[in-house]
Amino acid sequence: MKASSLTLLAVLASAARAVRVGQPAQRAGSREVVARASATATAAAAYSTWADLASEPQLLPEAQAARTVMEVSPIAQLCLASSADGVDGTVCARLVAGSPSRPEPVRLAGGDQIFGVDEDGSPLFGLRPGSQAALDIAASASVSFAAHAPTGGAQAGCAVTLLGPAAEAELPAELAKKLARQTGVGKEELEGRQWWRLAPCHVHFTDALHARDAWVSPDEYAAAQANPLAESLGAVLAKLNANHAADLARLAGMLQGEAAEAAAPLGEYAAADEETLSAEILSVDPDGFDLGLRPAGKGGAIAPLRIGLRAGPQTREETLSIFSKLFQETYARQQGWQ
Repeated sequence: MKASSLTLLAVLASAARAVRVGQPAQRAGSREVVARASATATAAAAYSTWADLASEPQLLPEAQAARTVMEVSPIAQLCLASSADGVDGTVCARLVAGSPSRPEPVRLAGGDQIFGVDEDGSPLFGLRPGSQAALDIAASASVSFAAHAPTGGAQAGCAVTLLGPAAEAELPAELAKKLARQTGVGKEELEGRQWWRLAPCHVHFTDALHARDAWVSPDEYAAAQANPLAESLGAVLAKLNANHAADLARLAGMLQGEAAEAAAPLGEYAAADEETLSAEILSVDPDGFDLGLRPAGKGGAIAPLRIGLRAGPQTREETLSIFSKLFQETYARQQGWQ
C-alpha cells in the first residue's frame, strides 16, 4: 500500500475517533443496524400498487448525502497533519455550528470554536486570534475535518471526513447571519475571529444505516446540493414519530406483510404486523424515507427499511402531506377498501 494511502487511512481513523469524543454511547442493539442493512433490499415490486411509493427504492446520492451531513452537523472535530506526508491525528479544536432545527442557540464551552459551511460545502472555522488552535492551523500543511449527522434528522447515522489545506478567508455575510442565529454569538465577536477555510482534496462519506462508505469526488461534492429538507426535518420527524406511532406501526406492518408475500429476505421482520411491530421514521429525502423497525421483544434492535417515493418532498409541508396520504391509504387497504 502506498504511503499516501496509509496517510489517508490514518487521518480517517483519527478523525473517526475524534468525532466520537463527547458523544453519548450508542444504544443497545445498534450493531444490528449495520448487520441488518441487507433488510433494506425489500421486494420493491410489492409496493408498485401504492399511490406514492416507488417500485425501486433509491438512496440519496453520496455527494448529496455528504453535503447534507455538513449542513446538519451541530459539532465537528478539527485534526492536524504534522506534515504533508505524516499525520499525528492531534485534535486541534472542537467546532460548534449549532443546529438549524433547534429553537434555541447552542451554548459554547470555553474551548469551543465556531464553524460554518459555505455554498461549495467547504467548512470555515472561526478561531480566537492567538489561540493555540489558530497557531497550530497556521503551522499545519493540511487538516482533517470530521462531522456527523445526529439522530432524529436528515441523514441520521452518516458521517463525513474532509481532508485538505486550510487558508485564511473572509466570513460571508449570509453565513455570519446564520451562525449568529444558531450559536447566539454576536456579529462583532464573529467578525473579530480569525477565519480559515478548508479546501477539500479528499472527501470520505460513511452511512452506517445502509452499510455504505465511499470516496466522493471533490468536484461532485462541491456541485451537489444538500437535502432540501435538512433544516426542517428534525422538527417534522419529532412530530410524526410522536403523534403517529400507531399509524407508523400500521404502515410498517402492511409493507412488511407485502414484502413477506413477495418472499423478501427480511426474516422475522417480514412476518411482523402492526400489533407486534413498532416503527419510527429515521430520515426523509426527495428519493424516499427510512423506517426503523422494532419487532416485539427485540428491545433496542433496529432494522432499517428503505422506501422509495415516486415524487419525493421538497418542503416541510410536502413531507407532512405525503405521510398523511400514506396513513390514509394504509387504513383504506387494511379495511379492504383498496
